[in-house]
Amino acid sequence: MTVPLISIGVYLILGAAVPFGMYLGNYLLHRRDNVKQPFFPKEQMDRTVLKIAIPSAVFFIAGIICFGCGIYFESML
Repeated sequence: MTVPLISIGVYLILGAAVPFGMYLGNYLLHRRDNVKQPFFPKEQMDRTVLKIAIPSAVFFIAGIICFGCGIYFESML
């Protein structure tokens, strides 16, 4: 039994939210009650956004490719 390529594509697309969820969880775990901390630190804002955006984009694009290939090749069978 094989897993359809379409399913793998859907899970990769859903997995694109994981880097943001990991950053949000880390932010909430290290947040202090009395101190107002910005969600993205100003001194490393660009680097932090890129650390979230690049893996998310890779997962999303890979998911779209798998999904599209799954639809294309399934119709050929």
